[in-house]
Amino acid sequence: MKKTILIICIFFTSVILAQENKTTSFEVDLIGFRDIMDNGKNNYSPGFSLLIHKKINKIKLSWGINFATRNFCYDFSDPNWDVNKMEHKLSYLNFPIFIGYTFYKHNKLSLDVVNGMIFNKLMSYNETIYYNNQETESNSIKVSSYPLGLTYRFGVNVTRRINNHFNINLQPFGDFKFKSNSFDVHPKSGEIKTPDNTISLGLKLGLEYLF
Repeated sequence: MKKTILIICIFFTSVILAQENKTTSFEVDLIGFRDIMDNGKNNYSPGFSLLIHKKINKIKLSWGINFATRNFCYDFSDPNWDVNKMEHKLSYLNFPIFIGYTFYKHNKLSLDVVNGMIFNKLMSYNETIYYNNQETESNSIKVSSYPLGLTYRFGVNVTRRINNHFNINLQPFGDFKFKSNSFDVHPKSGEIKTPDNTISLGLKLGLEYLF
């Protein structure tokens, strides 16, 4: 994994240094997404990012840091089990590396296709168990030993130029998880599966400052 990150960073650096016509910018954005789940209920999961962009003609390289959450729950109807519902709340520290290409530009509006990789580090995992007798149990699960996850993102970025220094970006996107960093079996019961769903759909709204 470390070698992969190093190779990507070296590639981006060599491309940037080889070009003269380039623009640097900084973006702050808000993100919301939902997992596509086979079962269970998927709650809204917000996050935010700090990104650095390097625009080289029609190519835009982006990297930075992202904080994201993931919230979902399961309702149970089995009369032989004393659990009514389980809620899961996860937080991640992500490290995205993207490359975009501008395929349409007219006046102050431009459209880019964006794709790249996100390295996911699970920071916290909290769950709440609701029992049929109205009692609740809250657990904070240790996540320090979980490996780094890997996600591929594809999206279309809509950029509206405000003035010479500011852009507004709106990006619908889809995430595909190649490698999960969540467990498949609950550490206490050994039976309740905690999913790390493969596909997520989301929307990003960002404010970009051009130097």
